Amino acid sequence: MTAAAEAFGDPERSAELARVEREFLAASRTFGARERRRLRTFVGALSLLVVLTLVAGVVAWQQNRANERRGAEAAARRIAAVAENMRSSDPVRAMRLSVAAWRLSHTAETRSSLLGAMVQKEERSFRIPVPGATPGGVSLSADGRFLVVVGSDRVRRWDVLTQKLSGVPFTVGEDEMVLNTSPDGRRLLATRGQRLQLWNLASGKRDGGPFGSADDYPDFGPSGRTLLTVRGSSAILRDLRYRHVMARSDGGASGGAAVVSGDDRYLVLCPKKGPVTLWDVAEGRTRKGDWEHGTTESSCDDYASRISLDRDRLAVRDSHGIRIWDVTTGKEIHRIRVAKAENVTLSADGRFLAAATPGEILLWRLASAGAPVFRYSLVNEPADALRIDTARGEIRYLGGEDSSNPVVRTISIQDAVQPGWRHEPVADAAFGPDGRVLGTATRTGEKVRFRLVRGTDGARVAGLPSAPCGRGGGADGCAVLTRFSPDGRAFAFGAVPRNSSDDSSVGTERVTLWGLRGPHRKRSVALTGKADDSGLPPLLSDTEASDSGTDTVVPGPGVRTCWPIGGTRAAGAVGSARAGWPGQGDQRRWPGHGDRPRGRRVLLPR
Repeated sequence: MTAAAEAFGDPERSAELARVEREFLAASRTFGARERRRLRTFVGALSLLVVLTLVAGVVAWQQNRANERRGAEAAARRIAAVAENMRSSDPVRAMRLSVAAWRLSHTAETRSSLLGAMVQKEERSFRIPVPGATPGGVSLSADGRFLVVVGSDRVRRWDVLTQKLSGVPFTVGEDEMVLNTSPDGRRLLATRGQRLQLWNLASGKRDGGPFGSADDYPDFGPSGRTLLTVRGSSAILRDLRYRHVMARSDGGASGGAAVVSGDDRYLVLCPKKGPVTLWDVAEGRTRKGDWEHGTTESSCDDYASRISLDRDRLAVRDSHGIRIWDVTTGKEIHRIRVAKAENVTLSADGRFLAAATPGEILLWRLASAGAPVFRYSLVNEPADALRIDTARGEIRYLGGEDSSNPVVRTISIQDAVQPGWRHEPVADAAFGPDGRVLGTATRTGEKVRFRLVRGTDGARVAGLPSAPCGRGGGADGCAVLTRFSPDGRAFAFGAVPRNSSDDSSVGTERVTLWGLRGPHRKRSVALTGKADDSGLPPLLSDTEASDSGTDTVVPGPGVRTCWPIGGTRAAGAVGSARAGWPGQGDQRRWPGHGDRPRGRRVLLPR
């Protein structure tokens, strides 16, 4: 048919065909055209169907992904919420859940939970696996390492760090009654008939034979090596290794209470009336000190939590706070103002003091006890038996609402006990634009010392010249300036005397500009004019503006105008500056605030 159509398709050629042949050829051509149209329609419809199928599949896939993403986000939010609620009850699991929530979906809630896990102070929480402890039968060792539980059937010792049993559980004899456990977590004291009996908590066996008298109701010393008994008005300290009397005070304990120091060298004796007495065990005499004028018989009320004696520090809690004396000199060295402080304890090295209030735990560094270096809020629970572990940077305490089944909680204080603390307060500090360099200013006597350190590890970058701290060198005698330029090429520092006159005028003072790139060049810049509320007058150069280049802007605290400092393009070069206070000289002032491209100008609102 194709060949016939090509041969006789021309009207002149079709005349050669008979009428029937022409009609057959025409009908064949019409049928072929109709079939081609039908085929094209079928192909088009099939293509449209394939396209629609693909579109529907893609939309369904996208919807499925969106549903999965929303489901993952919802699950991640729920996990993050659970993690936030478990911070205090199970800190380790809370941190793991925070990480899992962040890995599941990156949302604002999971990011907040992850950051909370990074900064949370709670590290561990150990709930006693065996409930049913006798009243007062739960004790935490002085270093916070061991938890001794005297149950109704057995005595168990747990390792708080590993949360496993440490030692052999044992049962005391039927004729024995447990009195207390040693602060080092190694021994248990019980009565055996009318005598006293020691038990070894590691082996679960009796430690030696009966000794002493059960009528004395003795107590362990903080070291665990001694036993303290108050008989009449005398305190008797007994050595547990040799079972003999180490020291006996000549009265002084008429109140029936005494406290032993951590090194077994001193005894605090509580009288019925009057101040407490400090007894020197080694010398066998009473030590005199300012505590005789700062304590009363009420200082011995609940003496176990009110008095702490360790090494050469005596801490006593009163109604106004905590008072600390140096045992060697007898002088009062610190007075800490804190309301309703409880469970006062000193660290083993005598450098830190911790106390619990009804709402928080506080930690002070005794070298500078003006303010606590650590605070931790308590949530509906008390904090008993505070223990400071400076080696691991932790505080452990007994918490929980049920006193018969308490929880040993561990909180981190690593930032507070690090040795990098300084005695001098930082008067001012500023980070560079990229955060790599930190400029600090500290007051030492009548001078302000400036330093540039790395922001990552605190290593010194450059030692800068010091400046006198105003007139008289008092804490309020000068306004300290530490500022970086926005491009990070210069650091401005100085100490400007504060204005004390009625006309708020100051004399010409100077600050120093220090180049941070290339050779460390410095230039002195004068500050003149009237000071603002911060005590800083505007910046004015003592030289004319140098050659053109990228300006370095050094704004100061409280300054409300622009300080452009021209500089050359050479590395480390610091140029001069000219700016005026509104109404003076070369004034640059615009409404609002903003900056210009490439850091050439900065504008601060007035």
